[in-house]
Amino acid sequence: MKKLLITGASGFLGYHLLRVASKDWEVYGITHSKSFDFENATAINCDICNYIELGNFFEDIEPDAVIHPAAISDANFCEQNKELSYAVNVEATKNLAGICNDYHIPFAFTSTDLVFDGTKGMYKEGDEKNPVSVYGEQKSIAEDEVLKIYSEATVFRLPLMFGETKASASNYLQKFVSQIKNGEPARLFHDEYRS
Repeated sequence: MKKLLITGASGFLGYHLLRVASKDWEVYGITHSKSFDFENATAINCDICNYIELGNFFEDIEPDAVIHPAAISDANFCEQNKELSYAVNVEATKNLAGICNDYHIPFAFTSTDLVFDGTKGMYKEGDEKNPVSVYGEQKSIAEDEVLKIYSEATVFRLPLMFGETKASASNYLQKFVSQIKNGEPARLFHDEYRS
């Protein structure tokens, strides 16, 4: 069975990727601050910003492919913690792309639709990027760096996601549902349209 390494395995997208991939792959999930309990995957606690530790795991596991959804995706946190979020969202991504390039391992990087400014809507792959947030800017930089380092990598621009709430990390939908259940006001965006 081929080996798949998934970063951010305790996050919302990581959880769903683990669930699907474990049917056909031997899956290794990298987590940092949270763990996951998934019987068909091996959890690895690793700081993806630590290039040496990350490289050692690659040598130990010898993955056949890597999916990289790990990120600091809270836009407000990124605005307030630019250096930390840059280290995770850009530097760690560059390191992963470099390692995958060195070993010729297929690499999938998950970016965001927030690389666009939203003035047009219904964006296409080749449309000009113009992020208006630090998070969008960091993902835009990471996209460019990944493709410069490893031209065979694939970049996926994902929209706001929702889904099954069993994931160990919460997302906006879980918070929203919880607020409604508790009779609390639920505040969402007042200046965004999503497609």
